[in-house]
Amino acid sequence: MVQDMKRFVVMLLAALVSLLSTAQERSIVLNSQSLGEVECSGEIGVDPSRNRCARLKIHFQRMTKAEVEALQIKFRSNTALIRQVVEDGAESTLILEMTAKANTRFYVVHPELGESNEISINLASDREYTLKAELNQSYTIVVESDVVGAVVVLDGVQRGQIADNKQLYITDVTAGNHYLELEYSGHRVGGAIAVHLKSLYFNKEFNIQEAHLYKVGDYYNDGSKEGVVFWVTDNGLHGLIVSMTQSPYPLQWTSSAKLQKRWFNLKSEKGAVNTFIAMSQPEDRVYLEAFRWCINLGEDWFLPSWQQLKILLADDTVRKAVNSTLQSRGAERLYDRGEKVRYWTSVEFGTKSDKEYAQTIYMGDCKVHFAHKQSKCYVRAVAEF
Repeated sequence: MVQDMKRFVVMLLAALVSLLSTAQERSIVLNSQSLGEVECSGEIGVDPSRNRCARLKIHFQRMTKAEVEALQIKFRSNTALIRQVVEDGAESTLILEMTAKANTRFYVVHPELGESNEISINLASDREYTLKAELNQSYTIVVESDVVGAVVVLDGVQRGQIADNKQLYITDVTAGNHYLELEYSGHRVGGAIAVHLKSLYFNKEFNIQEAHLYKVGDYYNDGSKEGVVFWVTDNGLHGLIVSMTQSPYPLQWTSSAKLQKRWFNLKSEKGAVNTFIAMSQPEDRVYLEAFRWCINLGEDWFLPSWQQLKILLADDTVRKAVNSTLQSRGAERLYDRGEKVRYWTSVEFGTKSDKEYAQTIYMGDCKVHFAHKQSKCYVRAVAEF
């Protein structure tokens, strides 16, 4: 199938659309039912009247650190606030130290997002508590492209096609990190986007040329990435490739004891989505060894999910076809069934309360297992085409 060369320009514009329909609904929601006491992490002071204080950590979902830093605390009770700081991590956390008393009533205010609901909680002196909160706000994103008919995919779900006016509106998009892709005539272009009050502007160009159909075991090189095809869809127009190289020695999923205990919520079947979420905090990247090895190969590479890696390793026919091509080009082969080594995946194992493990593929039986995040396993990167 031959087509005229055309430029594929993808642009993302974000406009805030409020979900509020009545005065009683709030864009920021404090969940008083989530209040829980935890082990105290340090000494808590006293207020100006020498009353003992309590510490409250409010974990905000779908809000940036800058948005949380802009919050003001408004009390309805006779409460003194002696400390207010923001801690950045998987979730932005607002830390408050205040007079410890029963029936502490307060709400928060953001200059642009508005007020939260008011809650009442009971606080005992020299105790530490946690509370959950979230931004109950949605956005409409407008995807603009000069390729009419291109299919728009957001977080793996098709949301429509570029219309004759060269636009597609996608509504009810929550704040946070997303993955946007456009598909047309056997080609795909995509990238990570951050949707917030001051959202990123996403712009990428792609040339649509003659489509090429691939099969498992084919060598792939589009000039920006090189690998071997191990899975195809759409009759070979799309698929996955594995890198020509692997980590020269086993790597840790993370080399940080602090990050080992963090729950990143990495559970997507798309390794690209997991990798983007894991690497979204610049200060964490140096410690996420397995992910960093993959993205150092180029912007399209990622640490695969266990579902993707199992396709490559557990099917002997697929693995042998890939190894044949790798070895014919002087590249390092994949380990074979029966060899006592493991490969990391990007998917965590466990729950938020048991968060120190990640999924692996053990070549001894080519099945999915798990290991401590500070264990060492080999890494092979994957990319989409």
